[in-house]
Amino acid sequence: MVEFITMAPTSGDGQYVGNSQGGTVSRLQGWSETTEREPSLAYISRIAEAAEKGGFGTLLLPTGSSCLDSLAIASALIPKTERLNFLFAVRPGFTAPAVFARQFATFDYLSGGRARVNIVTGGIPSELAADGDFLEHDARYRRTEEFITLLKRLFSEQNVNHKGEFYQLENATLFPKLVQQSPQIYFGGASRAGVVTAASVADVYMMWGETLDNTRERLEEVKREASLRGRTLSYSLSFQVVLGDTEEQAWNNAKKLISRIDPAVLEKSGSRLQKGTPSA
Repeated sequence: MVEFITMAPTSGDGQYVGNSQGGTVSRLQGWSETTEREPSLAYISRIAEAAEKGGFGTLLLPTGSSCLDSLAIASALIPKTERLNFLFAVRPGFTAPAVFARQFATFDYLSGGRARVNIVTGGIPSELAADGDFLEHDARYRRTEEFITLLKRLFSEQNVNHKGEFYQLENATLFPKLVQQSPQIYFGGASRAGVVTAASVADVYMMWGETLDNTRERLEEVKREASLRGRTLSYSLSFQVVLGDTEEQAWNNAKKLISRIDPAVLEKSGSRLQKGTPSA
């Protein structure tokens, strides 16, 4: 089965990617000068309504210091949609597993079973530090594996007792109970630690769109590691889709989209595709 997922612009929106000039929204409002459209509830609601009408199954709500809180936005969109699922991104380490499980279950109950979760381990080191996360790379992935393991237990067991490297629970229970059964855990990570974590506990492995060869190699690696653990995963591939009435127009639109990109952003993106981010 193929599902189409789109993303909400919770850090603002504009007609150019990586723009380092222009913009109409003031920094006094908390948004970058490069943001042309403020991420207001009205605007994000229009995106969600259009996604549902257009046949998308899920709306991704990203996480990060420049994004509106994913769970808060998802909750605000419940009454504005009927069928659209909400894939909200969260970082282990900032919310305890039992607390997040309750937040997830509450949203699942209020939305009639439309909750999805994307566990995000990596990120820019300076951003992680600003939010108080100073764990080194591989330790973050061990924490993620423990976090996901506990989520699955809380979703499926009546009482959970656990004493691990990062978390300890005594007689933890989940209220309210989930509307859906066995929610899938979406997760991505390009490093060796990320691949191993995905193969061990994730249900959907998320990847950025790269070359066919790179994508094939990554899929084969993850499938191999999952098979060694007796598991089978689903996969998500993210692309920036650029449309046009003709192929030529689509290419022209793509060129316009990146015409104002900051060279530093372009260099960083190229480096990420080559070897992954420092925290991937």
